Amino acid sequence: MKLDGLIDSGLKEVGPRLSLIGLLPNLALFGLIASLLASGAPQAAPDLGKLWASAKNPDGGEALLLVAALLALALVLHPLQLSLVRLLEGYWGNAPGARDLARLATARQARRRDALVKALGYEGAGQPDAPTRQRMQASAAALMQRYPSADRLMPTALGNVLRAAEDRPQRAYGLDGVVIWPRLFPLLPESMRSLLGDARNQMDVTLRFAAVFFLAALVCGALLWRHPPWLGLALISLVLARLSYRAGVQAAIAYGNVVEVAFDLYRFSLYPALHLALPNDLDSERKLNAEVSAFLRQRVMPSYAYTHPPPPKPG
Repeated sequence: MKLDGLIDSGLKEVGPRLSLIGLLPNLALFGLIASLLASGAPQAAPDLGKLWASAKNPDGGEALLLVAALLALALVLHPLQLSLVRLLEGYWGNAPGARDLARLATARQARRRDALVKALGYEGAGQPDAPTRQRMQASAAALMQRYPSADRLMPTALGNVLRAAEDRPQRAYGLDGVVIWPRLFPLLPESMRSLLGDARNQMDVTLRFAAVFFLAALVCGALLWRHPPWLGLALISLVLARLSYRAGVQAAIAYGNVVEVAFDLYRFSLYPALHLALPNDLDSERKLNAEVSAFLRQRVMPSYAYTHPPPPKPG
């Protein structure tokens, strides 16, 4: 998602984000691998007695090496968080197999979107009853939060949620969210940035756990394939990966809502910063925003004039 470009900036955010998004998921994966190896896998079926004995008598050098490896892995993987999010969004490249998979996944998302659109319809006589109104309202909210327009669908639920967040400023105010967000973010007050950072961290950590649980399933399959009763750990890891991904989608909805609030409350900060006069009504605002977005996106020459503050008085 392109709206997240500036959330990761700022040195003061590196420490908390590294510990929350990097160390915790990696610690879970390292703990699982270390526990399986200490319990006797892959040569033998895991033995809880061996694991308990190893936990009671840890080797100091091994523990120090594990901590160092964990920190190193967290530092290496931390810059790749955006790449992980984009992968889970459905940006899979142009390889033939990836294109075919993306096309099938996008068709599946389109069917889900069409089901919500269909649920908005009402064919009965008179006003709909209360349950029908609630169903229609829930479908409308889900459609707005979870899906962009039909021509901008992504292959995954996460990608569609984040793309829908990109599109909402366009529908409401004529602002290209992708283009305007890097210009608006520096103008936001610290309280708004804090809300955005918290929402983004929650999304990132749940998505990182989804990836970690998926890797854990692969590790369990590789270490325990000769011990079928223990392969249930791989199945449990896959279930946890699925639950973490769904939690990440919900966190992405919350993050998109906070981004939408930032546009609602602080979009007028853009005009003084760009030396433009404030619009008087929504129609003029949307017209001006369309010109601003076109100029910043493609350098299309606008028709508006600049408004500069008066020079300071002498003395």
